[in-house]
Amino acid sequence: MTFFAISSSLLGTALVVRVLGELDYRHAPAFRGEMDRAWQAGTPTMVVVDVGEITFCDSTGVAQLIQVLRRSRSQGFGLALVGLHGVLERILTITGLRSSFGVFATVEEAVRSGGSASALVDRNPGGVDDDVREDVDHQGDHAADRDDSRADPEERPVGA
Repeated sequence: MTFFAISSSLLGTALVVRVLGELDYRHAPAFRGEMDRAWQAGTPTMVVVDVGEITFCDSTGVAQLIQVLRRSRSQGFGLALVGLHGVLERILTITGLRSSFGVFATVEEAVRSGGSASALVDRNPGGVDDDVREDVDHQGDHAADRDDSRADPEERPVGA
């Protein structure tokens, strides 16, 4: 059983969403549901997603973050990630998506710097293109398709 928790609150006019545990295909519906509830409660000036306690994030989780980015841009407010680390940071960097998000060390720093939503919205005026999203959505698919029979016998997994 994997652990996942999400909560949201307002800090001034910023919506702060805290995610803990594994943001993956099993927990994406809960993440999406919380984001939908938070947006229905009102339109914030910016959204801060605290990912500092995420222990794992697969391509479905990354796709959810991209959806949040798109929605925030379509509604005209900024989006910041706080506590970006580990594999999630690496995935966003390798795919070129890291620069699409405002990235900050603390929630307070993100909120302070987001006084003008356009400062974050304009960081990537072209938005996230669909080709990049498609690559991210299917990033994990290739590992299962790999043919380990061609691998060096020393590197082949046990039982292969």
